[in-house]
Amino acid sequence: MVAFDPQLLWNGVVVGSLIALAALGLTLLFGLLNFINIAYGEYLAWGAYIALGAKWADVPFILAIVLGAIGAGLIAVITDRIVGGIGDPVGAVVGGYALGIGQNLSIIFIPSEYTPAFALLILIIGLLTRPSGLFGEATR
Repeated sequence: MVAFDPQLLWNGVVVGSLIALAALGLTLLFGLLNFINIAYGEYLAWGAYIALGAKWADVPFILAIVLGAIGAGLIAVITDRIVGGIGDPVGAVVGGYALGIGQNLSIIFIPSEYTPAFALLILIIGLLTRPSGLFGEATR
């Protein structure tokens, strides 16, 4: 645990900007093309972590890759759905900043190793409490 540091807030804004940009990209692509493009680096990283965890659990290599790809796709869809309701750019940006700042400020309360898990917990709680996005139904 660490004490509050303004740098944590700034890091949260930076991370939130990246999340908001990815969510806004997903939202805009869905709005224009009516399908979700999940070819973003952070989702690929999640997929790699999932595949690595599966490999550490002695899952065969090919199956670990498949699990990583499916997991990354699910995380991308869930993130876009929670962050703004698919098709709502304002909700995507607000949710991205909230997620980034919340994840970085969580270092004050929990060890830094657990901040990605805290971000995932925020997403799960958001999906359970606001399944149609932060600001309600998405509009196209």
